Amino acid sequence: MAHSHRERFDCARTPHCRAARQTAPHTTGNIVDVWYHHWKNGLRKKPTAMIAESARLGTDVTIEAYAVIGEEVVIGDRGWIGAHVVVGDGTTMGSDVRLYASATVYPHVELGDRVILHAGARVGRDGFGFRPGPAGPVRVPHVGRCVLESDVEVGANSCIDRGSIDDTIIGAFTKLDSLVHVAHNVRVGKGCFMAMGVGIAGSSRIGDGVQFGGQSGAGNHSIIGERCACQADVLRFSGPSPPRAAAVVGCVGPSR
Repeated sequence: MAHSHRERFDCARTPHCRAARQTAPHTTGNIVDVWYHHWKNGLRKKPTAMIAESARLGTDVTIEAYAVIGEEVVIGDRGWIGAHVVVGDGTTMGSDVRLYASATVYPHVELGDRVILHAGARVGRDGFGFRPGPAGPVRVPHVGRCVLESDVEVGANSCIDRGSIDDTIIGAFTKLDSLVHVAHNVRVGKGCFMAMGVGIAGSSRIGDGVQFGGQSGAGNHSIIGERCACQADVLRFSGPSPPRAAAVVGCVGPSR
């Protein structure tokens, strides 16, 4: 029996499907993925979407309502662009990329295969760079790239800055939670994890497999070796004034 798009989407949330996922997660994962994502397959372009004539779309690409696709954009096969997403000129995407509602990809960003940007994510914006001028601070131009390699996932309302002269690169299979900020010229290795509220300051170098706990981060030009685990400890102070909290951030050694 044929199923509607809505029925296919809802199937993954039924008790039977959840029970199968819990009892045999390694064997049913692919089945759940098929049911969960099948609803969006097929070439679809909502009438309110704005797509530049020079943009190149692969097969089975979906462009939802009010999305804006700039000049010379390349979207790979099976890409899904959510409502109100903005993709800047010259951006290239691999296959199976998913951009959720209101995500913004600035011009000339490179997204690898299977990259996911959740709602409100901002990728490729100019970094926080200024120099003194006669009338006040003058913005430093940012001409570097912003590259997200394959299988990177960026949480809701997270920001990744483009490089000033160097590039900002997020390595393959790295996962960012919501409200994470990666500054300009940062290089993040492969398979890293950054929980909510992590901040990576400019020009830092993060090795493969590094894990950042919530509210932790790295200062300017930090170098963190492979497989470190970084956390933020909150210390409570008592006294006549109301309790305050101070964050102590440190690398606690290789993760296992």
